[in-house]
Amino acid sequence: MPNYVMLWETHEIVGTMNPKERAAGHLKMLEMVKQVLKDNPGSDFGVFIAEHKGYVTGIKNWENVVKIDQMFAPFVTFKVYQALSLTEDEEVWKKSMTR
Repeated sequence: MPNYVMLWETHEIVGTMNPKERAAGHLKMLEMVKQVLKDNPGSDFGVFIAEHKGYVTGIKNWENVVKIDQMFAPFVTFKVYQALSLTEDEEVWKKSMTR
């Protein structure tokens, strides 16, 4: 089963300089993240300390990857990677030995 890792980065230039308005906008986006996690059981979200970057893991299909990308545009951009589990990686290597 596919597993996508999404590295995200916010754009500081977008938004207001008012600290209260910035906090309100950030909290609104965190509510959206909570919905993403609810809609994608087994997924995880994290923020890199002192950065405007983080990750989302455990997204299982590309349709949800596209939906998440569209939800947060233009305030957040993503780099998306499809990851293999340990078992999947092992299977690929074993198959490569039989060729």
